[in-house]
Amino acid sequence: MSKGHELKIDRVEYVEHVLLRGLALQFPMLVKEERLCELRAWLNKIADELEGSLPKEKIDEAKSRIDIDKITMGLSKDLDYMGKRHFLEKITPWMVEHHMYSKHLGMVGRPDKLILIDGEIIPSIIKTGDKPRQGIWGYDRLQLTAYAMLVEEEFEVSVKQGFVEYVRFGELRDAKIKRWDRKRVLLILTRLKKITDGMLPGKSKRAPCEHCGFVDMCNMRKSLLSKFFGD
Repeated sequence: MSKGHELKIDRVEYVEHVLLRGLALQFPMLVKEERLCELRAWLNKIADELEGSLPKEKIDEAKSRIDIDKITMGLSKDLDYMGKRHFLEKITPWMVEHHMYSKHLGMVGRPDKLILIDGEIIPSIIKTGDKPRQGIWGYDRLQLTAYAMLVEEEFEVSVKQGFVEYVRFGELRDAKIKRWDRKRVLLILTRLKKITDGMLPGKSKRAPCEHCGFVDMCNMRKSLLSKFFGD
């Protein structure tokens, strides 16, 4: 954008992401009040609020790609497995999109949620894409770890775990914050510093191009660093 290019944010994939994220933020209220049957109505409400800012045909197409029955089934399964109280503890935010900055690490972050359970502050992220068969994706683990490091510095606490909501499936998964992942985050920060100094890595196989507003003008090729950034 600083070079005069216009950011396009009307891609169907982007609209779908916005709809799913908005829906995920309603989960705590709907679970607490036992109103999961209203998920579709809330999706329509969120979509209506987007009209005027995004093309209606893109909104309608994005809505058609969201399987409300699958989301409801996933939420109901987690609810039955964990029990209402514990499930609500894990999805109800203490803070939403709390901005954090670490001068020491040279890193900023804004997790979707910070969850507070028995005095423990737990970062939680909302993901609108696919889910792995078990656990969480490696890049989700690194993102959680980075947020955990920011939480530890700002609140002077120890963070041992994080949550990932795979909203498309209505599933909540937890993950331990591991020492090796902390080291990987520090390594990534070192390489990001090189980017700010002018070195741009190539595009990895896993690059989330469907969410990028500049995908039509991207000509990046795979480089030696791509393997690392694709993990």
